[in-house]
Amino acid sequence: MKLKQKLLIIFFSITLIPILITGLAASNIASTSLEELTFEHLRAIREAKKSEVLTYFADRKNDIELLSSTVKGLLDTSSIDALNQSAHANQSYFDQYIKGYQYYDLFLIDQSGQIFYTVTREADYQSNLTTGPYRDSGLGELFKDVSSSNQYSMNDFSRYAPSNNDPASFIAYPFKIDTGETIILALQLSIDKINAVMQQRVGMGETGESYLVGSDFLMRSDSFRDSQNRTVVASFAGSVSQNGVSTEAVTAGLNGTTDTRVIEGHNGKHVLSAFTPVKIENTRWVLLSEINEAEAFGPVYSLYETLTVVILLTIMVVLAVAILTTLSIIKPLGGEPNDMRRMTEQVANGDLTVQFHPSNNHSGIYGAMEKMVYTLKNLIGDIIDSSSQLASTAEQTSSSSLQAQSSLEDQKRSIEQVATAVEEMSVSVREVAQNALEVAGSTNAAKNQSSEANQMLQQTMENQPAWP
Repeated sequence: MKLKQKLLIIFFSITLIPILITGLAASNIASTSLEELTFEHLRAIREAKKSEVLTYFADRKNDIELLSSTVKGLLDTSSIDALNQSAHANQSYFDQYIKGYQYYDLFLIDQSGQIFYTVTREADYQSNLTTGPYRDSGLGELFKDVSSSNQYSMNDFSRYAPSNNDPASFIAYPFKIDTGETIILALQLSIDKINAVMQQRVGMGETGESYLVGSDFLMRSDSFRDSQNRTVVASFAGSVSQNGVSTEAVTAGLNGTTDTRVIEGHNGKHVLSAFTPVKIENTRWVLLSEINEAEAFGPVYSLYETLTVVILLTIMVVLAVAILTTLSIIKPLGGEPNDMRRMTEQVANGDLTVQFHPSNNHSGIYGAMEKMVYTLKNLIGDIIDSSSQLASTAEQTSSSSLQAQSSLEDQKRSIEQVATAVEEMSVSVREVAQNALEVAGSTNAAKNQSSEANQMLQQTMENQPAWP
C-alpha cells in the first residue's frame, strides 16, 4: 500500500472513528431515551383509557340500578299488564333517556323471557328469550344469566340479528314488582359511546391510537388507523386476519400481561405498544395504546440525518486536509519510501541500473537520488575513461621502466667501480694524511730546533763586544 493511501487511512481513522463512535453512542442514547419516554407516555394514556372504560361500565351499572328504581316509582308495578301499559304510556320518557345517556335500546322482560317493552321496537319486540328465535343471542344469554343469579350482569359484544345483525352488548338488572314477580330491565349499549372514549387522541400524534380487542380477537372499538377494515361492525362481519387484531400484544394481554413492547401492528408496521388486560364482570378485553415506530422515533431519524450530513461534511473536510497534509509529507520525499529504500539498497550494493519513474518533475529526495545516480554513472564513466588512459600510459611507462632499469644497471656497475676507486683513494688519503702528520711532526721539531738556534744566535750576538 502506498504512503499516500496509508496516510489517508490514518487521517480518516483518527478523525472519523471518534465521530462515528460518538454519533452512534449519542443516537443510541437518544433512541433509548426517546423509546422509554414514548412508552411512558403510552403507559399514561393506556392507564387513563382503562380508567375511563372501567368508569364507563361502572356508570352504566349505576345507570341501570338507578333506572330500575325510577321505573318502579314511575310505572304502575301492581301487575305485569299494568307495568306494560304504563311503560308504553311513558314512551317519550324512555326515548329521551336512551338518547340522553347514549344507549341504543331499553328492554323490559318478564320472568318467562317475554320482551313486553322496547323503545326502538325492533324484531325482538314481543319475542321470548326462552323459546323464541333470539334465545341464543347475546340478550338471550344475558337473560338466563341474570335470571339464575338474580343480580346485575353484562355480556360481551356479539352479532344481534334484530339490530341488522350488528354487534351489540347488553347490561341487565333484575327488580321485583308488587306481585313479587321478577322483571329484568336491560339496556343495549351504544358502540358510539365506547368509541368516543377510546378515540380521544390528545397528545397521540398522527398515528397514535387506543383501541379495545375482545377474547375472540375482534374489535371492541373502532381503529383510528384503519377506520375501514377494523371497526367493530367490520370486525364482526369479517375475519380476524382481515378485520381483527391478533398481534403479540393482544395475545399477551389476554393472558393477563401488562407490558410495553415494539411489535408488528395490525397494519403491518412496527409500533410501540402499551397494552393491559381489562376485566369487566365476566368479560375479558385487551386495551392497547400504540403509535407507529416511524413517528415515535422521528426525532431520532432526524438526528440520524443530521449526523449523516455532519459525517459527510467531515469526510470532505478531512479528505481535503488529508490530501494537503499528505502532499506536504510526500512532496519532500518525491516518491514512495519503500521504492526509495529499495533503490538506496540497490545503489549501496553497487547496482546503478535503478529504474526511475518516467517523469520530468521528480523532486525531493527521490529527485536527488535520481540526480545522484546520474552523477555516479557519469563519474564512473569518467573513471573508466581515465582508467583506460592510465592503462595505455602504464604500458608506455613499463617500456620506459625497462630501459631505465638497464641504464640503472650500467650506472650501478659504474658506481661500483667508482666506489672501488673511492675506496682506494680513501686508503691513499689516509696514507697521505699519515704522512702529513709525520711531516707536521718533523716540521714542528725543525721549527723548535730553529727557534732554539735563533735564540742561541741572539744570545751570541748580544754577548759580542761592540764594534768600534
